[in-house]
Amino acid sequence: MWNETAPLHTDPHAPVCAMRVINVAPDDFDRLYGEIASFMSGPGAGIRGLVEAEVLGSEDRRRIVVVARFSARRDWVRAQWDARLGELLEEIVTNSETLEFDLYRSDRFSNGPFSSSSHFGH
Repeated sequence: MWNETAPLHTDPHAPVCAMRVINVAPDDFDRLYGEIASFMSGPGAGIRGLVEAEVLGSEDRRRIVVVARFSARRDWVRAQWDARLGELLEEIVTNSETLEFDLYRSDRFSNGPFSSSSHFGH
């Protein structure tokens, strides 16, 4: 159950989600989206502690959202030192109009055969 008074975790062993919102020119959308998706399904899949990643593209071809779930904050920190990820992030910064980034806690709710889950004990 959700507990709005519970503090956000800064425990290095607690799960964490990283979300990047990338605003791009429509002419750059397909190439950048493709590079991100190729990385996440290829080399990015081998990043230690990366549980899952999702890449979303807006219908107007102006925004790309990358959500990456890590099993622990320490794994996210370690991933920031991955040279392959660094090259991708450099490409994103070079080709984006604006870039937003933050770390989030996560609670999942599913409508289907999978049960809802909370990684934070609420």
